[in-house]
Amino acid sequence: MAQEPRWRRYARFWRSDVTADVDDELRFHFESRVEELTNRGLTAAAAYQQTADEFGDVEGTRSRLRAMGERRERRRDRWLRRYGVGQDARYLLRGLRSSPAFTLAVVLTLAVGIGAVTSMYGVTSRLILQPPPYVVAPDRVVKLYFSYQRPGQPGGIMGASSYPFYELLRDDSRSLAAVAAYAPAAELPVGSGSDAELARATLVSADFGAVTGVRPALGRWIANAEADPVAGARVVVIGDGLWRRRFGADPGAVGATLMVKGLPYQVIGVAPRGFRGIELADVDLWLPLFAQGDGGKATWHISPTSSNLRFAARLRPGVSASQAAAELTPLHRAFVADIERGGSGDRDRPLLTTRVLAGGLTGVLDGDMTRRPEATVALWLTGVSVILLVIAGANVASLLLLRAMRRRRGSRCGSPSVLAAAVWWHSYWPRAVRWR
Repeated sequence: MAQEPRWRRYARFWRSDVTADVDDELRFHFESRVEELTNRGLTAAAAYQQTADEFGDVEGTRSRLRAMGERRERRRDRWLRRYGVGQDARYLLRGLRSSPAFTLAVVLTLAVGIGAVTSMYGVTSRLILQPPPYVVAPDRVVKLYFSYQRPGQPGGIMGASSYPFYELLRDDSRSLAAVAAYAPAAELPVGSGSDAELARATLVSADFGAVTGVRPALGRWIANAEADPVAGARVVVIGDGLWRRRFGADPGAVGATLMVKGLPYQVIGVAPRGFRGIELADVDLWLPLFAQGDGGKATWHISPTSSNLRFAARLRPGVSASQAAAELTPLHRAFVADIERGGSGDRDRPLLTTRVLAGGLTGVLDGDMTRRPEATVALWLTGVSVILLVIAGANVASLLLLRAMRRRRGSRCGSPSVLAAAVWWHSYWPRAVRWR
């Protein structure tokens, strides 16, 4: 009989080799029957043939035995897992109950590390990983940035341009389903007298709702005629927080009058709760671009060099951000070239080389497409919290190691502290290395 190699027996740490066991068993019985028939006087060939006839369908028998063995191994593994988990749980509970001070030290140490990492991950996720809430299909919405480079001079990136360029994008772009212009959030006085407060306001164009895809909880977004820089209207969409503070969450707030910068504005909508626009800062109210001049004789909307607006756009289906940027770059270059040729500067100076860049909606990038300071701080704090968790794990490991050493020495002292574990580690680690 061919016996199983010894190395294979010792290599079965977790599960038996069912196929090898079945083959060994069948081989043993087959060879035993051949040996028995040979002892009765049959030739080796005749004994082998008769044994094969007696065994019949060996492959079918092997398959059935293999299936039976695998079912048995699965039942055995499930039982061992349940038994092992039960044993570990009982041992853990006995250990925790026998030394409550040690248990409290371990739990508090791990809680500090895990709590720090969890809270910092939440902050980092909001600043860096997650797009603004309520934005429909945020992967289809981009912010536009503009790269400038003059030959022989250092270049730069800006996140703003002028209202005439917004009109050019709105009317001539083929890769954008909608484009919105907006001014960064700024604090404006809301209310009058002792009831006044500062609120963060963003000025937006009429396509802001189409770009974000956000539907107001009440009312509507700003219409085209209301956002016109010259003939617009004093209307406002307020955030959920301002709606609750100033109107007590009254649905009748739509149509009411709200004083902004000392001027009356009609409330036409209430944004969903938690919606803060597409920038990192929270926003309390959205005003039309008309509010930038308040109906006065402002010239910002006709000046191609004002650069006071940022742009967000929704891509058409099937158009990628890089394709949209490639399509918009010639428009921007022609726009900038017209400005430089029409100016009174040096006509011999080389023209600017510009390029349009399309970035995502996450809070990493600032107006010049550099990383926001808030994002940098969040990354540093996340790294520090991870280091704190590693230190907490090392302290717990030191506590457990010191406890094991005290048990070996038969000590009956109380539970060690983190400082004691650190002292023990620095005192005994070189000796432990020498023992090995």
